[in-house]
Amino acid sequence: MRARYATDAVSILPMGLILTATAGLCLWIVLWALGTSGFDSIMIGVAMVLVAIAVHNLLPYLLGRRE
Repeated sequence: MRARYATDAVSILPMGLILTATAGLCLWIVLWALGTSGFDSIMIGVAMVLVAIAVHNLLPYLLGRRE
């Protein structure tokens, strides 16, 4: 029986986007609870997610990552 690896079923890269979005939402809640404006707090989370998306899209084009 062949061993199953996580990369066989799905790519690991989208997991980073999910974790970044979760961290952004947690940061939003914490900053909002500390008295920061809700809009300012969510913009920090949105910026984190946009950076993660940019990194996710640029990774295949970096040197050493091409096949």
